[in-house]
Amino acid sequence: MSSSCLPLDYLLDDTPLNCSTRQNTEDLFNGPKAYFQDLREDKMTNALVGKATVSIICIAPTENAAETMREFFKDHMEFMKAKSHQEGPLKLLMYSISESPEWKENTSWTEGKYPEKTGRTVFNLYEIYI
Repeated sequence: MSSSCLPLDYLLDDTPLNCSTRQNTEDLFNGPKAYFQDLREDKMTNALVGKATVSIICIAPTENAAETMREFFKDHMEFMKAKSHQEGPLKLLMYSISESPEWKENTSWTEGKYPEKTGRTVFNLYEIYI
């Protein structure tokens, strides 16, 4: 399971960021840029008002397909770094790709257990624009 959560400030500065690590999460909330500082305060409820969002979910049926999707998203991230608007009404604020296994059912979570995996991998691409 992996995740690439890339607020554009980090993306453009070529600063590696993996939201699944404790240190990087602390950096987001407490670091010099404190990216999510506003989200911790009362601004969080309205953070996306007026913003355009894109969310695309892809399900890879095999590990070979999952590897193909990983390569695609790696290339897509490079494309977005090079081609996304840096200013104006189409400015990209956040670009995030997450990956996780698909679970057979979801009731085990309430019992504190991991459910069985289906063998498929779920990818979610999420973008936020001004």
